[in-house]
Amino acid sequence: MEQVINDSLGNTITLVYDQITDSVTVNNSGIDADYHEVTKNVAVVDDVIQIDGTEGENTWENWSDEETRGQVRLFWDTHKVNKD
Repeated sequence: MEQVINDSLGNTITLVYDQITDSVTVNNSGIDADYHEVTKNVAVVDDVIQIDGTEGENTWENWSDEETRGQVRLFWDTHKVNKD
């Protein structure tokens, strides 16, 4: 399953769900060409997701616009089977 989103910052966000590995990966064309896994942030009490490799200036809050981050979360919630 794949979904492509164009965010308000002019970036192309590509989300991919791999049913065999039950993993969600995402690429933000404005950051790099790599796909990064979307995982649950176990360090936070709330049910929060994170994108591996979003450190420094590419934190979750400035990785994309708020609406697109919500769509990433919805895609993860919809497709990821094991959310632990």
